[in-house]
Amino acid sequence: MKLRGITIKLLIIVTFMVLIFLSNTVYATTNEIEDRSDTEVVSYNLETQVEVVETYDNSITMHRAGYNSIIPNYEPKTKQRVIVGNDDRNGMMSINKYPYSATCLIISYYSDGTSYMGSGAIISQDKVLTSGHNLYDYDKKLWVTSVDVIPTAFGGTEFSNILIKPYGTTYSKQVWVGSTYKSYNDPRGDWGVISLADPIGNETGWYGLQGYGDASNLNNKTAVSRGYPVLNKYRLYFEMYEAPGRIYNVTSHMFDTDIDVEKGQSGSPVCLTSNDAFVVGIIKGTAENGIENVAVRLSNQLVDTIRDLINK
Repeated sequence: MKLRGITIKLLIIVTFMVLIFLSNTVYATTNEIEDRSDTEVVSYNLETQVEVVETYDNSITMHRAGYNSIIPNYEPKTKQRVIVGNDDRNGMMSINKYPYSATCLIISYYSDGTSYMGSGAIISQDKVLTSGHNLYDYDKKLWVTSVDVIPTAFGGTEFSNILIKPYGTTYSKQVWVGSTYKSYNDPRGDWGVISLADPIGNETGWYGLQGYGDASNLNNKTAVSRGYPVLNKYRLYFEMYEAPGRIYNVTSHMFDTDIDVEKGQSGSPVCLTSNDAFVVGIIKGTAENGIENVAVRLSNQLVDTIRDLINK
């Protein structure tokens, strides 16, 4: 009987300790993840391999008429995944002209020996906007070890690896991704920014960013995206494609689009055709239903956070 009493007491103590532990454990709710997808980022220094969580609280920022813009550089020092219906993409020949000059091929390298192609948009003299999954592999839990950024790349077929680089290749020294993507593979946080070793944007020009407080400013609007599919109908491995389409099903952080997308176009900027120098979204990939493609929407808060990163 004495042993039984001791056992019961131990069970009570263990149960009590478990309850205390559970009461102090913090779980991320859906709303908390959504709130953090625009304001909390994870920074990774490619040289020191140091990872830091950074928070940018722009909740009190007032946006005139519900808009939030970062102005593009229209006057650079230029040097003269699923197909929706028919393939509407067009190969771009005048890629040295703005805004094509500010569109980049991105090649990401990882410590396990793999490399992947993606796309991006130059958004300042030394920053590039792209998808988070171009910089951090959630499935393998690996950061990139290096990133090649090549504006207006052209060339390289199955018979030749010659790649024309009008502005050369610049490299990354630091990257940021949305923390909710890195922690939970949350699509709303699947955006990233690359800090470049060179101010190449002074030569290429750069895109502006446009956030809208009202979804109606984007819903059912015509848009265009520019990027680098891995393989295209001309068998060129590195050719910029411009694809038109429509934006719909706009939410606070995402939207669907019938812009044609294939592998390699992740990170491509989405711009309204009425003003194609301003990025309103970032191509993520194909929706789970395999019918439409999806993009991360640039909310007013996300534009504020990216502005903070540009100024670093």
